[in-house]
Amino acid sequence: MQAFDRWPLPLGQDNPATSLRCALVLLAGATTALMIGWRTQWAIFIVWFGACGDQYASRYTIDYHDAIVCQLLLWSLALPIGRRWSLDARADGVSNLWPPWLTNLASTGLVATITWIYLSTVLSKQGAAWWSQGHAVRLAVADRAVMTSAGQWCLQHVPDSWFQLMTWASLTLEIAIPVLILGARRDCRNLAVALVVALHCGMWLLMDLGAFPLVMIAAASVVILAKENDSRSYIGLHRGSMARTSIGGLDGSECAAGRR
Repeated sequence: MQAFDRWPLPLGQDNPATSLRCALVLLAGATTALMIGWRTQWAIFIVWFGACGDQYASRYTIDYHDAIVCQLLLWSLALPIGRRWSLDARADGVSNLWPPWLTNLASTGLVATITWIYLSTVLSKQGAAWWSQGHAVRLAVADRAVMTSAGQWCLQHVPDSWFQLMTWASLTLEIAIPVLILGARRDCRNLAVALVVALHCGMWLLMDLGAFPLVMIAAASVVILAKENDSRSYIGLHRGSMARTSIGGLDGSECAAGRR
């Protein structure tokens, strides 16, 4: 941010590049800590702050993919991310530092954000190219700014009828995924995750969208429900529980137990 707007940051005021290098080193360290689950909640905060700074600095490029990362990390601030598969969990367990209502709210917000991403995408897709003609995917793949070698091969060898099927299949998946997530049953959630993986693997193969497909696949993993949670896995209030995910969605008793 200092490099773009000359904010009075404490390091390298006369040389913005120095501040930028220091910020990148700090962000790389926090990202590594988050990946291995060491001091997880502090790592999430630093990574979220860094992602917001990058989004602010690149605001004129209209890169909404980074905005998605910022939104998902925001809800993760109040979730016990380090409860599983982390160094924190191996050391002494992870206590929930937030009140139960805030953890439940963050879990609901995380699931709602993932759901809204697909619903808003469908609502924004207007016109004959998507609904009646079915040429939208072909037009998107043909964009030279995002074209991959696999996409170029498909444009040359795959018939138009297949691209029409891909267009309508994409719309169907983007409608089905949020419905299945909101169903909040284990089988529905697992099917939704499988559809997310299929949809974004197709995007990754045919178009160069940066880290966006991988971000959405990683985000989808949090909606997977453990088998024992089936009877209490509903969006909204149900037996004292809010939306459950694989990392949050703890009810009041579990949060209280974590603090003890």
